[in-house]
Amino acid sequence: MLLAIDVGNSAAKIGFFEGDRLVERRALTRIDDLEAALGEREIERAILSSVSPAASERALGLLGDRGATISAANHRSPFSFAIDYKTPDKLGVDRLCGVEGALELLRREGNETTTAATFDCGTATTANFLIEGRFVGGYISAGVTTGLRALARETALLPNVEIDVAAEDPGVDARSGMISGALVQAAGFIEKCARKLPDGAPLFLAGGAAEWVKSKLDVHARLERDLTLYGLLALARRM
Repeated sequence: MLLAIDVGNSAAKIGFFEGDRLVERRALTRIDDLEAALGEREIERAILSSVSPAASERALGLLGDRGATISAANHRSPFSFAIDYKTPDKLGVDRLCGVEGALELLRREGNETTTAATFDCGTATTANFLIEGRFVGGYISAGVTTGLRALARETALLPNVEIDVAAEDPGVDARSGMISGALVQAAGFIEKCARKLPDGAPLFLAGGAAEWVKSKLDVHARLERDLTLYGLLALARRM
């Protein structure tokens, strides 16, 4: 069994693969919950994508104790595309793994395109462009919940709010105005980014806020929460 681990800024996600099939996925609020999530499973191989060095060290230690063969993805890993980025060593490897995951899913459907975009709606909202087989970067913006927390922190009257897709749009009070405003802002960001690509290029959404943002989009984008996990699977085959 292959274990794929995606450690983000505010949470982690793990996926258990048997062959090419994702048989189970779990969300972890802390990397220290990994040991309990693994239970009695026999993990032969593990591959990790992380934006947190401390969490990476903890995860690698836990897996090493179990005798698993462990790989950590980075910008030098065998991605199926070129990386055309000025500072690849500073690039979040999760962005690359998400693009690889999108290509993995497209290839399973017989689509060999080398132009696509992924949008990860997490702590940050990132746009990641693959153009003719080259990762060329993209955009980074505050995530939906990050922006809402900043508004509450930096203003005197705006409250702390949690996302609720049933909130009125347009907003009829501060709460609904903040929620609908944050989601429409993220959707507008994605729609603007999508215009950088040729018509018909596949667009993928991932991340904790992806489903909420998708509800406001006026362009077609495919919701795939496990892009990074599928990207890690594709990398593991080549490592």
